[in-house]
Amino acid sequence: MSFFWKRTPAASLQETSQGISTKIASIDEKINACNAELASIKSGLASCKNPAAVAAAKRKALQVLQRRRVYENQREQLCGVQLSVDQSEHIASQLQTAVEVRNALSSSVKATRKQLKLVKVDQLERLQDEMEDLADYADDVNEILSRSYAIPDDVDENELELEFSMLEEPEEPLLSGATSPVKVFQNVKGKVASYLEGTLIL
Repeated sequence: MSFFWKRTPAASLQETSQGISTKIASIDEKINACNAELASIKSGLASCKNPAAVAAAKRKALQVLQRRRVYENQREQLCGVQLSVDQSEHIASQLQTAVEVRNALSSSVKATRKQLKLVKVDQLERLQDEMEDLADYADDVNEILSRSYAIPDDVDENELELEFSMLEEPEEPLLSGATSPVKVFQNVKGKVASYLEGTLIL
């Protein structure tokens, strides 16, 4: 009967670092237990009067100290190993990032080349000229649409000034009892005559 052993896949650097962290945490628990035991022994020695009990407690404390030192050495070694693993993972991550950037740039360059083949410089220049012509045409249309047809070009400025001078003074009521239509006509006639006289003098 033959047995076929399946090769387990190698752990990644990140998984290895996580495994080391778990071991370090376990050693930290052992170191904390040693510290708690040493504190208990020290507390018991403060109230112990029996020399034999004091000697036994000191021997036990020395054993705990020796055990704690072993744990501390193990922890220091694991921390050094984890540092090397983390540095290796960082280098591998940088290399992977460089490969991804290179692939992305390569794809971008290929796509840009395809787009450049579709774009012709002479076509761009022709389109630019057409846009300029359309802009000029739009300006002409706007100029035509903005023309005003409400005011004639042959307006007599003297007539406008006469009308304006008559607006400056308050108009006298035409239908009041104190003023007759004849008097109103005479007032208007006098204003027109004085204006024409002033114009001729000027």
